[in-house]
Amino acid sequence: MRNHTETGAGRVALVGVLAALHDLNLAAMYCSYIYLMDHGEIVAQGEPRAVLTEENISAIYEVPCRVHTDPERGTLQITYLV
Repeated sequence: MRNHTETGAGRVALVGVLAALHDLNLAAMYCSYIYLMDHGEIVAQGEPRAVLTEENISAIYEVPCRVHTDPERGTLQITYLV
């Protein structure tokens, strides 16, 4: 996740957070940049819309899914079809 904070005197500091999330819907909602890993290897990285695709998720987790945009929040929503 990337964010910024006011440091006073009109200055802004960039703040980075590294989080290991296994809930892809949370990752899609709060992260601006994602690393998708499979068995300890990075297989995709970038913005959530580029990384969290049906193809990537189905291949790594071996579960069919649908990825769509939440109409109220505008964030990605992943639905698992099991």
